[in-house]
Amino acid sequence: MSVMKRLKTDGVEVAYLDQGKGPLVIIAHCSSASHKEWLPLIGELAPDWRVLAPDFIGYGQSGAWPEGKVFTGQADLGVLLELANKTEKPIHLAGHSYGAALALEAARGLGSKVQSLTLVEPVAFNLLRTERRPEWAEIEQLGIAVLTAVSNGNDRDAAPVRSSIPTSGQAHKGWLP
Repeated sequence: MSVMKRLKTDGVEVAYLDQGKGPLVIIAHCSSASHKEWLPLIGELAPDWRVLAPDFIGYGQSGAWPEGKVFTGQADLGVLLELANKTEKPIHLAGHSYGAALALEAARGLGSKVQSLTLVEPVAFNLLRTERRPEWAEIEQLGIAVLTAVSNGNDRDAAPVRSSIPTSGQAHKGWLP
């Protein structure tokens, strides 16, 4: 049986799914999603694993970030760390995109407590910057254009902003049925 539980971090109420019994696996969703991204996988894992799947701040059933307070990814990272500290035993971490970047950072902090780490399409644009890759300039310009439009209240102007960074040319089909 799936149960949505709650925890508080940085003054925000965060919801998370707690399902199954067995070794603990914490799974982290991508941007613009919620724990529901993982429901098919959770159904497969639950007979043998205890799965904790949070809705990050502002997503799904979790509360919004406080108005006027600057948001950083450290807040969502705190969610993963707090969930990991619900047990003394080793844990497994998995994440997709934004959730994968958070899972990676959580694993760095948790060290040997992490028995396995699964990352699907981790967001790692910062590596372009730290490696001084020329593609970073375009990513930075794209970010500035989107954030400027959003901060000016022009969400519709932010949506069509495009990048010319080459991709594999294949559409993402996903892994959900």
